[in-house]
Amino acid sequence: APCRPGRPKAAPQQAMWVELISSPDQWADQTEAWAALAAEAIVPNVFYEPWMLLPAIPRFGAGRNLRLALVFSPYPTDHHAPPTLCGVFPLEITSRYTGAHHGIPVSTLSLWKHKYCYLSTPLIRTERAAETLDAFFSWLDAGSHGCTLMQFKDITVDGPFHHLLTDSSARPRN
Repeated sequence: APCRPGRPKAAPQQAMWVELISSPDQWADQTEAWAALAAEAIVPNVFYEPWMLLPAIPRFGAGRNLRLALVFSPYPTDHHAPPTLCGVFPLEITSRYTGAHHGIPVSTLSLWKHKYCYLSTPLIRTERAAETLDAFFSWLDAGSHGCTLMQFKDITVDGPFHHLLTDSSARPRN
């Protein structure tokens, strides 16, 4: 069944929310909103645009535990309008952290990067960037994904996303 964004019933006070699509076959259901977001992203990333990422899934994503985390916001002036897609985070879940060591047995989320993907900066809508990343971090903190660690590998190391990530990770959360 296609992912139909809607506010979660458990947290109606929440301004933004995250939906996780488990099946890469369903990622294409978001193509139109995803492409519109890519055109307004705080940092462009051609590797995460739907026209480039979707064809890579069958070729490079086979056997991988992939998810697509989507951050939505209600339409600001019309409560009957569909929600606005504000963030796209292609994720991979692994059972081992492969950082500086040879592998630590810790469930890990990371931004998915295939063989020909050279940048893993997520797509985040410019005008809602801080709220989008805060909503993503709140979702991470809630732990419904079952992972202990989130890796931000191969992202831009300077510029708007880096500053946003630094600021957002320093803010206290409830």
